[in-house]
Amino acid sequence: MSELKLKVVATASGGRPAKISRERILQEARQLGAGELTFARIAERLGVRQQALYYHFDSREDLLHAIALELSREFDLQPGNPKRWRSWLEETGLRFYDFLVANPVVLETSNWRGLARFGLPLLEAALETLQGAGYTLEEAGRAWDVVADLAYAEARTLAESKKAGPMPARVDLDEIAGRPMPRTRAYYAQIEKLPRKRFADTLHWLVAALPRPRK
Repeated sequence: MSELKLKVVATASGGRPAKISRERILQEARQLGAGELTFARIAERLGVRQQALYYHFDSREDLLHAIALELSREFDLQPGNPKRWRSWLEETGLRFYDFLVANPVVLETSNWRGLARFGLPLLEAALETLQGAGYTLEEAGRAWDVVADLAYAEARTLAESKKAGPMPARVDLDEIAGRPMPRTRAYYAQIEKLPRKRFADTLHWLVAALPRPRK
């Protein structure tokens, strides 16, 4: 695909020319995990020929880099009011979780240089907010790491569960455990229905448990 890029007019399943744009490709790509992010998979989802994607992106790495640039523009986080640092942490942690859930490619991609374009400003905003509240730089970083790690872990768990599909109705937890598990059954049933609420409640507990700044 050098200078003579194939300016392919992709054909949809019905035989009519399909209008494929860079933005549409990025939209589909961002909904996939990095393990699923192939030109063949994207083309399948869009209903076009794989060659059509090469008119907009030279390679998978080129596509990943473009995704990272988009993410850095969209996740523009500003420092918060140090007097409301707990509320800011909760709001920011939930926003980060929602962002990861909406962009599962972030959870698996190895293109960390590109992803750092939004990750580093996010860390900087957290450090500024928490230092302003009275935390030392080390304490501020530790507090943000705890919130960010929880958001990442919960979003990744949700993404993996979606790929695996719902637990088969015939699975008998009592039989697997070798004894009655009524509370465990009820717990799994609950968290499968409301994953975002579960994360928000856990995040609230976590932030509430953080010690007050010493200063």
